[in-house]
Amino acid sequence: AYDRGNTIALHSYTHEYDQIYASVDAFFEDLDQIAAVVQEQIGYVPCFIRFPGGASNGVSRHYCEGIMTALSQEVQARGYQYWDWNAATGDGESVTTEESIANALSAESQTIVLLCHDGELKETTVEALPAIIEGFQERGYVFKPIDRTSTVVHHEIFN
Repeated sequence: AYDRGNTIALHSYTHEYDQIYASVDAFFEDLDQIAAVVQEQIGYVPCFIRFPGGASNGVSRHYCEGIMTALSQEVQARGYQYWDWNAATGDGESVTTEESIANALSAESQTIVLLCHDGELKETTVEALPAIIEGFQERGYVFKPIDRTSTVVHHEIFN
């Protein structure tokens, strides 16, 4: 993906909410773990991240009150830029290929950051992507890698 010009961003090493959202230190310990893996693969640590569950996730409150507010500020203080999404395929749940396509293409914004998941159980996402890409291209959208000049998409923070 990196060699083809795609932006590589950090997400998490464990994706275990009870661990990563236990404290600010716990989050950065997990982030440092995935950063080391990515650095080994591409030669540097990316500055872009996406919080598991997004910045708006409320589940983090179960583990540490106010952590998303603290993390959204601290990641930027440490030189990272966090991203959320403003459109989704709905593949975080069980959806058909057709539902994924419809969900994605219902997005209307000048800049669209589309949330899709990968993994062995996400076959419908892979099946839906060609139609999603074609649908957005037909509407005049251009796909570009994220960089420091890209319009950043953030959610409202609830914790």
